Order: sequence, then structure tokens, then C-alpha cells
Amino acid sequence: MKRNLFILLFIIPLLIAAQDNRRNDHNGQDKNQRDNQRQKIEQLEMKRLIEVLNISHEKVNEFYARRNELFDTYSKLRKEKNELLDNMEKDIKTNKKLGETYYKSEIKKVMEIEHKMNNARDKFIGALKSMFNPEQIAKYLLFETRFREELQSLQMRPKGQ
Repeated sequence: MKRNLFILLFIIPLLIAAQDNRRNDHNGQDKNQRDNQRQKIEQLEMKRLIEVLNISHEKVNEFYARRNELFDTYSKLRKEKNELLDNMEKDIKTNKKLGETYYKSEIKKVMEIEHKMNNARDKFIGALKSMFNPEQIAKYLLFETRFREELQSLQMRPKGQ
């Protein structure tokens, strides 16, 4: 009983996260609007990255090529993870009694995907070593975190403010 409760307590947050991702993808904006917003954000990010790291446009282009590879990997892995979570959600909603072995197996698959995502990030940071010095990498990591936090705070503000 305690094991089943633990498994359910672990799965529920994963399912909520998957639902939030789907909800964010369908927030009433058409694809063109989202693409335009994404392009504007990337342009701003590129400009600020050049300033923070004091690098050339060529280095930025090389950087973005590598980062786009990382994002492609993330996208594929997120899709795989969401499919797993969707299947688990269906099984839970239909009250299928699949047992502890099934849930342990599915949890392991989700954790393996997250591990692959972390490995891809490690590989990306390792690739930066051929482009940037350690101080620039540290500045990039700081920049990336602060930039994302800033974007999230802007998204959380009510429209018109």
C-alpha cells in the first residue's frame, strides 16, 4: 500500500507537468504569432549574449548552431517523455490495475529520458569549451539562467503592465 502511494505521489506531479506543457502549447495564439515572438526573443538574446560574452557574430552563429542541436535533442526527448506520460495518464484515468511492476517500469523510462536530457546538456557545455574560455562559459551559464528568469517574470505579469 505504501509503495503504491509513493508511486502515485511520484507520478501525479509528472502528469501535471505534462498537462501544463500541453496547455502552454495551446494558449490561443496562432503558430505564426508564437514564431514571431520566438524570433524576437532570439534576436534580443543574441544581442545581449554578444554584449555579455564580448564575442563576434561568427562565434554567436557557431554557438547557436550547437545550441540548436541541443534543442532538437530536447524536443525529441520531451516528445518521447510526453507520450509516456500521456499513456500513463490514460491508464490511471481508466483505473487500469497494472500493478507495481508496470509503474516502476514507466517511472524508470521517464527517468532515463531525463537522464538523456542531462547528458545532452553536459555534452553541449563540454562543446562550449572549444569556443569559449572558462570565464565566458561561466558568464553564459549565468546569462542563460537570468535571461530565462526574466522571460518567465514577463510572462507571469498581467497583460498591459
